[in-house]
Amino acid sequence: MDLQKYQSTDNRVVKKTWWSEEGYVQEIYHKSDKKCEEHLIPFENMEEVLIGHSLIPLPNPDRLRSSPDIYRIAAQLVIRYTGREEESDYLLFLSETKEDLANWLQRIQKMNAPAFVTVWDLYQVPQVDYRSHYETIEKEPYMDETQLPNVFDTTNDHREHPVWQPPSFHKRQENKRTIRSGRIKKLTFFLFLCHFFVALFWVPFWSLDGEGSFSYITTLYFSIIPLIYMFGSYVWDTTPVYRSLVDTFLLGLPWFGGLLCARLYTPVPNDMFFALYGNVMTFAVLPERIILSQQDSDCKKE
Repeated sequence: MDLQKYQSTDNRVVKKTWWSEEGYVQEIYHKSDKKCEEHLIPFENMEEVLIGHSLIPLPNPDRLRSSPDIYRIAAQLVIRYTGREEESDYLLFLSETKEDLANWLQRIQKMNAPAFVTVWDLYQVPQVDYRSHYETIEKEPYMDETQLPNVFDTTNDHREHPVWQPPSFHKRQENKRTIRSGRIKKLTFFLFLCHFFVALFWVPFWSLDGEGSFSYITTLYFSIIPLIYMFGSYVWDTTPVYRSLVDTFLLGLPWFGGLLCARLYTPVPNDMFFALYGNVMTFAVLPERIILSQQDSDCKKE
């Protein structure tokens, strides 16, 4: 599989690729100029080939959280070549069958470039990571086929072939966490306003049952909104248990604040506050149970 087709940018699209007698050819479409061009990377420009592992997770919707993940083994091929500006760049390919890997070995011989192997899992590593940290990959010269990945086999042990994570990977993950944190803050502010105005203009007119609790319909509404927020906050294993108490306070404050302000224009019985308290405290305990069950499953999995 040619992975260059998945490396397109906003202005540059790789439409078609093929191998010729001279080397590797790409048909590139430039959106700004609305023109296609063929770009040849000759064999003599290819400096070396790296063959690594690619552990592809198999889809299994029936798999329980406590069961181990299963991976299909493939070979990741990274070709370092000299680009147009005399700087090193990289081509990425995925070999998923033994026949395809055998064809690749023949092609590598035709390149007349040194070949290396690594035990690292290079699955989904982008080109930018190779450009900045390729030299840090531990590798050894390719000698025989016993060094190659056992293509099309399966495994549930990722320790023998750990994922290669250079510093650029961790920086990218930190940026994703920052973006996610910003989205949650915006969602929190939006829900804060929604809850306040609902408590101000609607909750005072809710009905209570004989036990002093809200009716089924209103309780369902009350449950859906916090659960939307919880979905973004508690499905991550890194979330601390006490986080639910903080979020419960943030979710409960506008409800009680809006209900208190509603007394300025309409009578609000004290039973309303007790019923609201019972619903809010439900969401102080439920997320903790979710997180603790996740951590317990992870311990069993290890």
